[in-house]
Amino acid sequence: MPAAETPRISRLATYLELVRFSHTVFALPFAIMSCLIAIKRGGDPWFATSGPAGLVRPCVGVLLCMVAARTAAM
Repeated sequence: MPAAETPRISRLATYLELVRFSHTVFALPFAIMSCLIAIKRGGDPWFATSGPAGLVRPCVGVLLCMVAARTAAM
């Protein structure tokens, strides 16, 4: 196989190694716990009254922002 034609898998592996995706995955539980603690201790009352489904939206937002920020920084 010519050097110019690298398999798609190796390109993805190279990219994930470049941005240290494993570090991001390791940090995800800490981000979720921080989000839940912040909502429980003094967050917006709208989240507290809307039940467990109300916790999903801010946690997904925090996770997306964290992954995007870490990827951009790397």
